[in-house]
Amino acid sequence: MTIAHASFPGQNAGFVSFDQVRTVLWEHIEVILLLTFLIAYPFYAQREDAMVANIIDNPRQSDFFYADYFALNPDSDAKHRFIPMKVTKVTDAGVWLKVGNIAHSTAVSPREHAKFDKAITLRNYYRKDPLFLTHQAVREHFDSGIIYNARRPKTLFIDGWIVIPRSEMVDDE
Repeated sequence: MTIAHASFPGQNAGFVSFDQVRTVLWEHIEVILLLTFLIAYPFYAQREDAMVANIIDNPRQSDFFYADYFALNPDSDAKHRFIPMKVTKVTDAGVWLKVGNIAHSTAVSPREHAKFDKAITLRNYYRKDPLFLTHQAVREHFDSGIIYNARRPKTLFIDGWIVIPRSEMVDDE
């Protein structure tokens, strides 16, 4: 006579099986992903804001500022006003910038500005006349939103798009 092993009611009392937990998590994966995104995004945004503020406060050659150029120069095009500006020289007095010639009608991300890297090879990608801003003016324009973003390319690229010709690469770190 074989005695079947009976499951005693209190045998696993207080413990949850990992299979049950995995099943519940998998059934609600979209909620978990949404919560993860909602928790992580503020940290990402804070890191981005700190990076941009650091670039504004400590500009270097080959940095890019993204600005509402019409607010800087009311004689410019009011419709296509959002442009990239490349830092060409930094002095104790201020920052020299090449003003971009390819503009957008709305404030777009640095990725959108750099999206078509063929444009970098055009002779008229930048305007002929440079722009000079004091360090205080750069900070004031950033605080007021005229300069709305900044990027420091570590190589030739920003977000995978070529923004600096190889001949203009600066390695000052």
